[in-house]
Amino acid sequence: MGGGRHAEAAMKAVRDGGWSGLEIDRWTALLPAFLPAAADPPPWQTWWAYAFAAAAVAALLLAGLRAQRRQIARERSIAERERAINRDLRELADLKDLLLADRAAELAEREELIAELRARNEELARFNYTVSHDLKNPLSAILGSLDLLDLRVRVQEFFDFARIDILATGDDHVFFAIHQIIEAVFILSGHVTG
Repeated sequence: MGGGRHAEAAMKAVRDGGWSGLEIDRWTALLPAFLPAAADPPPWQTWWAYAFAAAAVAALLLAGLRAQRRQIARERSIAERERAINRDLRELADLKDLLLADRAAELAEREELIAELRARNEELARFNYTVSHDLKNPLSAILGSLDLLDLRVRVQEFFDFARIDILATGDDHVFFAIHQIIEAVFILSGHVTG
C-alpha cells in the first residue's frame, strides 16, 4: 500500500481512463519499488494537530474572556466600593455639619446663660449691698438706742419717750427692708407678688 502521493496520482489517472488495466497492474506492482515511499504528512499538518491547535486557540480565547470578565467584575467591585465609601463620606460630612451646628447652638445658648447669670449676679450683688446697708443702719440705730435705754433705765427711773420713738421708726424700717427682700426673692425666682 505505500505509494504515497505518486501512487494516488497514478490511481487517479487510471480512474479517469488514462491508463489501461494491464498497465495499471504492472505500474502498481513496480511503483513501490521505484518510487520512494511518501511519508505521512508531518504531525503539524494532520487533522488532529489542527483540532488541537483550534482547541488551544479556543482555550486561550476562553481564558482571555474569563480574565476580561474577572477584570470587569473587579472594576465593578472597586467602583461599588468607591460609591459606598463616597456615600459614607457624605453621611459623615453631613453628621459632622449637624454636630458642628448643634455644638454652635449649644455654645451660643451657653454664652446666653453665662451672660444672664452674670447679670443676675450683678443684680444680686447690688441688692445684697442695698439690703445690708439698709439693715445695718436701722439695726445699728436700734442697738444704740437699746444700749442708751438700758443705761438710762438703770440711771433713771422713767423712760425717755423720744428714744422709744426712734426705736419704733427703726423697727418699721427693718420690717420694710425685710418685705423688700422677700419681694426681690420672689421676683428673682419668677413669682410675682400681689
